[in-house]
Amino acid sequence: MNSKLKSLIVCGVFVLCLAVVAVVLLAQAKDDEKKPSDNDSSQGTNDVLTQKETPLFNYDKTQVKSIIVENEFGKLSFIQNKTGGDKWTIEEIKDIEQNSTLTTAAANIAASVSYLDVVEENASDLSKYGLTEPKSTFTVSYADVDQTVKTFLIGNESPKDGYFYLCEKGQTKVYTANEKGLRYYMNKPEYFADLTLLENPDNTDNWPSITDLTVKRTDLDYVVKFKTVGEESSIVSSEIMYEPITMPLNVTNSVNLTHGLWGLKAEQAIVAYPDEKDFAEYGLDKPTTVVTLEIGTGESYTLSIGKPIYYLDESGNQTSNVAGYYAYIEGVEKTDVIFSVPVDSLPWATFKPEDAISTLMTSNYIYDVDSILIKDKNETYEIDLMGEGENAPSEVTVNGEKVDVDLFRTFYQYVITCPTNQIYWKETVKDPYITVEINTKDGKTDKLEFVKDTERRTIVFLNDRPQFLIARTWTDLLSENITNLINGDEIKSHV
Repeated sequence: MNSKLKSLIVCGVFVLCLAVVAVVLLAQAKDDEKKPSDNDSSQGTNDVLTQKETPLFNYDKTQVKSIIVENEFGKLSFIQNKTGGDKWTIEEIKDIEQNSTLTTAAANIAASVSYLDVVEENASDLSKYGLTEPKSTFTVSYADVDQTVKTFLIGNESPKDGYFYLCEKGQTKVYTANEKGLRYYMNKPEYFADLTLLENPDNTDNWPSITDLTVKRTDLDYVVKFKTVGEESSIVSSEIMYEPITMPLNVTNSVNLTHGLWGLKAEQAIVAYPDEKDFAEYGLDKPTTVVTLEIGTGESYTLSIGKPIYYLDESGNQTSNVAGYYAYIEGVEKTDVIFSVPVDSLPWATFKPEDAISTLMTSNYIYDVDSILIKDKNETYEIDLMGEGENAPSEVTVNGEKVDVDLFRTFYQYVITCPTNQIYWKETVKDPYITVEINTKDGKTDKLEFVKDTERRTIVFLNDRPQFLIARTWTDLLSENITNLINGDEIKSHV
């Protein structure tokens, strides 16, 4: 990633952060939308209880040997890597990368299960608390002198929001305990999966080169391809789009496309070790979008994007607004998981190729230009630039006659900033009514040819390849601006 790209990314990220803040505030204010919340898997680690609670006992966290959970999702086995260690693994997803913060928190809670209130000292009917058919049962083994084993039952949610009934198995004393602590024993194994689909590179000052980044979408009848070309090949970005057209990129709009797979995070882990039925259920057997990234080191990653996830209204009904998508990544070890990923983190599913490319028709610095040849109907204009260095040109002639250098600079800007807002790549008979050849000092030539499509639209060819559709009014004004340059009149802008 070149220095200009990194600088633009910093600016872009700052603007993006402001936009995100605005979106978040707006989302909070909207009464008709909220994200699906059937199974909150927020991986925040703030387990500070809001009210003073009392521990049922107080083991040291190093004394917790194992935790076995049985709940509606099945079994969870918290296994300590070594006795007295602080790294825990969920055995049921041992081949999946796990969030060590969550697994450790679950063990720490088990060292000192706490309660808020004693509901009943000697309950004669545990069923009214949901403790005869508990939501979850968790058994903790401790490495104390007695090798104690305790089993706890989690029942119904109490009238106090966020608190559940709890008792020790074989006892009749019923407590209320905070869900923030108990949630570790009420969730499925996937809750503990790490949510990063692909880690950032070790050195983000030197990003891996992109050999090929291909985006295939079912709603597009073409594929979009990007690759790294190096700073010397583009004045805007180290990456270009090279299919369906070849163009430099708008860094602000394209960096999430070209580099967004690195550091991609999910909102939830949905299914670990998915099978064909799972892929079909979440739309990943026939994904709507497939992103394939190949990098210079030879590594390759494939991200499949499946069914959309919609926001819900206050009544729990699905709205038409997309909150995210189900996704699955290949090529990354220990990520055999179907994830749900926020829509804003998956630009490949919705982007328009036109939005990713630069508005520059060609990427030639003015001080690198040696000459420009313009053929406009029956007229030919030979423009020669003199001077060296970054302050060039110091002199400009049109057909041998000097023109104002500053006026030419404005004219050149008009030429290279053609409105490139609709790409076009179909085979077309080429009969240009205007041709612009830009010749650089190092012998390179970029040729722009403007071919009639309709009375109002023009096809633009760049180096013999169709690239864009533009308004005919732009070329009409180009002809007018050539005359204005020669006469020393104002160069007009295209509205």
